[in-house]
Amino acid sequence: MARRLGRRVTLLYERHMAPFGLSIGQFSLLGMALALPDSRLSTLAEALDIDRTTISRNLAGLLQAGLAELRQGDDRRQRLVRATPAGRVLWRQALAGWRIAQDEARRQMQDFDRLLIALEKAGDALPGPASG
Repeated sequence: MARRLGRRVTLLYERHMAPFGLSIGQFSLLGMALALPDSRLSTLAEALDIDRTTISRNLAGLLQAGLAELRQGDDRRQRLVRATPAGRVLWRQALAGWRIAQDEARRQMQDFDRLLIALEKAGDALPGPASG
């Protein structure tokens, strides 16, 4: 049930990000790149609690669209991520869609919370194991 709920919530956010040409993962990564400019991929992955493969996939789309850029750090092997001015503008625009999705998710979760409370009450009303 939790996986199904998670998929539905993800689809809800994806639907609201689609008009901006972003996935929810790209939106989150772009926002983190704005919050932590010139961060290493590993820093962003840790902050977002996602693996490097996922962050690389999300970053590829942002780079291709000109919404983020990579630059070399002090260490030649280090790649740092920064949102571009276009990325900053699009993220701010997409934030409105994210807020709408957030409100819808909260309403859906309230329904889910009510269901869990009702199930718990029903379970409490059932006879428990015999005490002996």
